[in-house]
Amino acid sequence: MKSTLALLAIASVAAVSYADGLTVDFAKEKGKIRRLNGICNTARINNSMHAKSDQLPIFKDLEIPCSRYHDAALNNPGYALVDISRIFPLFHLDADDPRNYIFKPTDDYVLRTLATGSEVEFKLGESIEHSKNRYRVVAPTDMKKLADICIHIVRHYNAGWANGYKLNIRRWSVWEEPNLEQILYCPDGKNLETYCRMYEAIVRPIKAEFPETLVGGPEDTGDMKFRRAFVQYCRDRSVPLDFVMFDNYSRDPEALRERIFETRKMLDEVGFPKARVGVAEWHYGPTGWQDLNNNPAKAKATTADLQGIDSGVYSASVLARMQDSPADDLFFYVPSGKTWGFFDGSQLNPNGLAFKAFKMMAAKGEATRVDVPSFPERGRYLLASKHGGKGWVMLCNFKRSDDAVLRLKGATPVSVLRLDDVCRLEEVRDDWRWDAAPGTLLLKAPLASTSAMWLVECNLD
Repeated sequence: MKSTLALLAIASVAAVSYADGLTVDFAKEKGKIRRLNGICNTARINNSMHAKSDQLPIFKDLEIPCSRYHDAALNNPGYALVDISRIFPLFHLDADDPRNYIFKPTDDYVLRTLATGSEVEFKLGESIEHSKNRYRVVAPTDMKKLADICIHIVRHYNAGWANGYKLNIRRWSVWEEPNLEQILYCPDGKNLETYCRMYEAIVRPIKAEFPETLVGGPEDTGDMKFRRAFVQYCRDRSVPLDFVMFDNYSRDPEALRERIFETRKMLDEVGFPKARVGVAEWHYGPTGWQDLNNNPAKAKATTADLQGIDSGVYSASVLARMQDSPADDLFFYVPSGKTWGFFDGSQLNPNGLAFKAFKMMAAKGEATRVDVPSFPERGRYLLASKHGGKGWVMLCNFKRSDDAVLRLKGATPVSVLRLDDVCRLEEVRDDWRWDAAPGTLLLKAPLASTSAMWLVECNLD
C-alpha cells in the first residue's frame, strides 16, 4: 500500500508542472517576518457583556500589532466613540474645560484595544457620512479651535488630563479620505487647501508638546495628485510629517503593491525619505461600489463576495507579497464590520482565517522569514518562516484551482491546513503527498473552489 501511494504521488507530481519554481530552502533567511497584519478598529463594545458575543478573545488570539481607528462609531452603533464631534459634541464650548468632553466610551474602547495586545493609532477626525446632508464632517472654519480640542484629546490619553491616562499612544493620524465630501465637506470645494491648513493646525501643537509621537495623513482614496500636493505643502512650510498613508480597495495584490512603491518614490523625491508609508484601509474590492451601496438586489451577493474565499486568499496573498515592498504599515478594513469583517456569525470567515494563518507564521514578529519567490502573474503567492524548531509555508492559489508542488529543503512536512470554500483552515490528511527522496510535496487542490490557501507545518531537519 505504501509503495502504491508513493507511485501515485510521483505520478501526480509528474502531472503538475514545476514551472512555478516553488522551492522553499529553509537555510535561506531574509530577516524577520514583518507584522503587516494591522487592522482598523478592534473588538466591538456592543454585545460585549455576553460571553458568546464578545469578540475580545478572538482579537487577542489574532495577535494584531496595531489597530487604527476609523468609523469606530459606525462599527459600534449607539456608542459615541473616537470621533472629534462625539468626544467634544458642542463645538462652541470652551475647549479648556474638561466638563465639555465625553471621554468615557472612547476610554473603554482604547483600553479594550490595548487589552488585545495591540498598539493604537488614534485618528483625529470623523466617521464617514453617506447621508444626503452632512452633519459631522463639515470642515470647521475655526482651525485653531479644532486644534485646541485635538491637543486636549492627546493630553487626556498621554498626559492624564481630565482624569485621563498616560498610555503613551504613539501614533496619531489626521482625518481620513479628505478628498471626499462624504468625510470632509467643504462647501467651496477646496478640500486640498482646507485639509492642508487643518493638518498643519493640528500637527504643530501635538509635535511641540509630544515630540515623540508620530503624526501623519492624508489617508486619501488613492488620489496621488492630492497626496503629492499635501506632501509638498508639508515640505514647503516645514510641517512635521511622520507617515503618509492612502486607501486601496483592489482585486489584484500587485496593484496595491505598485501604489506602495509609487508613494515611497514620491516621498523620497519630495524630501521625506524617513517618513513611513502605509495603507490606511485595504480590502478585496467590490465589483462595483454602486452595487454595494445603492443596489439592494446585488448588495447581498456583493457582500458575500467581500467575505468569500477569493477575498480571504487575496488577504493572505497581500500579507505575503507586501513583505517584499516598502510598506511599513497595512490596516485591514474592518474586522468588526458587518460587510467588511472577519466574522460569519461568531466564527472567522476566510479573511479572518487568513489573518489567523499569518499570525501562526509570524510568531509575534519573532519568526525568521525564509527567502522564497512569488509568482503573481500566475496567481501564486508564497511566504515561509521558521521559529522554535518549526517551519511554516503559506501557499496561496489566488483565483486558480489547480494542484501545487513544493520543493522543500531542510524540512519535512508534518501537517497541512487548507482554506477553501468548504475547509476552514482545517487539517487535511488525504490531500497531500510527500516524496522524501526528491523532497517534493504535492498539495491537492479542492474540487470546487475558485481560490485556496495551504498552511504547511514542518519539522526542520
